[in-house]
Amino acid sequence: MLHWGEHGLGLSLLDASGHGVSPALRSASLSTFLREDNLRHQVEGHDPGAMLTEANRHFPLTDAGNYCPIIVARLALRAHTLSYATAGHNGAFLHHHSGAVSWRTPPGLPLGFALPHTYGTVDRAVSPGDRLDCVSDGLYAVPAPTGALWGQARLEAAVRARGPRPLAEVITRTVEQATQWLGHDRFPDDAAMIGLAISV
Repeated sequence: MLHWGEHGLGLSLLDASGHGVSPALRSASLSTFLREDNLRHQVEGHDPGAMLTEANRHFPLTDAGNYCPIIVARLALRAHTLSYATAGHNGAFLHHHSGAVSWRTPPGLPLGFALPHTYGTVDRAVSPGDRLDCVSDGLYAVPAPTGALWGQARLEAAVRARGPRPLAEVITRTVEQATQWLGHDRFPDDAAMIGLAISV
């Protein structure tokens, strides 16, 4: 969670392709890029699309073909507006206070695939009780011992089944359910889930 501006909270989830030290360092560098003290020198304002457009210049496709899928979101606390931009990341959904779940699309190109490239920002009003959840594909694309994938539909059902329970509990129980589907706790890919609850 990041503070972007006096009345804004930022959230990002990235999943650098590849495994080992190089992707880990790339992820750390991108996380540093998104810090408020760095962004003020790189991007005017706190527009998620502008952030990804600028990040795309700094993090091109590597010689080994590695890239960074990422979603960046900003919640304007006073305006109750959620702004977000995605780059090759399709694991974000809004869990409405009504119980409905809507996935955020389209994912667009991951960082590094095209230079220059402009990423757009989507703005939408949110209400108290709404939640933004971001998950890596390593959480929902997990196979059961039979080979069947857990999938986005089952993940969505797990979230909806817990309704208005506290966010921390929803995340914990959802990860536990994915682990049960997998049959053990050694996920074949990075598995992550973070959330942002709008309470005021």
